[in-house]
Parts: sequence; C-alpha cells; structure tokens
Amino acid sequence: ICILFSKRITVDASMQIFEIPGRCLSIKFPVHDNFLILCGIYSPAQKNQRDAFFDNVLEKFNASIDISDIIFVGDFNFVENPKIDRYPDLGRKCVTEAGFKKFSEIKHNFSLEDPFRHANPSQQIYTFRSHYKTLSRIDRCYISTSILDSFCAIESLIIPDFQHRLLISRFKFGDIKIGPSYWKMN
Repeated sequence: ICILFSKRITVDASMQIFEIPGRCLSIKFPVHDNFLILCGIYSPAQKNQRDAFFDNVLEKFNASIDISDIIFVGDFNFVENPKIDRYPDLGRKCVTEAGFKKFSEIKHNFSLEDPFRHANPSQQIYTFRSHYKTLSRIDRCYISTSILDSFCAIESLIIPDFQHRLLISRFKFGDIKIGPSYWKMN
C-alpha cells in the first residue's frame, strides 16, 4: 500500500496511525481546521481471509484513533450490491460476499458513505475486469458522512493492459482543494 500526497499538504511518518503490511495503511494529517484520516486498503482476494482482515482493521481503528473525518479507499475485493456492481449478476446476494458484513460494521461504526453511490444510486460502473470476463466495482472510496459535502467528484479511468481502473477522487476542504489524486496498487 502506498499513499501519495500533494506537496501542498504537510505529512510525515509520525502521522501514521497503523499499518497491516501489504494490506492497509492509515495516516492522520491536518486539513484546514481539522484532521483527516486516510486509510488505503487492499482486501484479500481469498474469501476465507476477508472477515479476519476487516476484523483486524476494525480492531486497529478502535484501539488507535479518536473519531475524525475518514476516507477509506482501495480494493475491497467484494461488491455491496451485485445487481448494479457486478456484470453479469451471478445471482449472489451481497450478504454472502465474504467481508461484506464485517465492512458494514466498519461503515456503521465510523458513519462512512460511498460518495459515488450516494450521488449515483443506480448507475452501473465497473472498476475491475476479471480473467473470467466478469466486471465488478470492487475498487471504491468511502468517506465520513460529516465530510460528504467536501466531496467533489470521482472518476474511473481505463489503464491499458491492467485489470483495475484508476480511481481519481477530488475533495475540497475550505480553501484547500485536494485533487487530482488517486489510489494505485501495483
């Protein structure tokens, strides 16, 4: 996991909250008159590891942070609504998706919202193309409901010869505009 910042934002290594090597990195940094927590994740592709991973993330968040504004971004390796977030819909319900219930607990505990889905409740867009010719929206961004108004836009760009699309999220906090920036997994 790698998090890149604009040079207009001052960040140093002491701002790291926690890390799960290769899977999760969480940093707290000042923005405007507040602090923002950015958490980049790469959820396990192996279904039998996802619940334990999100339990670990929740445990680390509960143990190490006060409630602040949070942005979660990354490859979640599951969809929340197969009817609009997967093509073709294979008939699976979201509650059977490994990791769904555990991440729902994180969303609930920290009042997180998917800003793309909030603004586009039924739009179909896919961020991942599998070798099996299925499409899904497994790469997402979640933000605290308290900063939903700071969210400006999200774009999904095709990268040639890569299974994942590039997500670009834009936010504006007071006079500070954050973006374009992106989450990237190599």
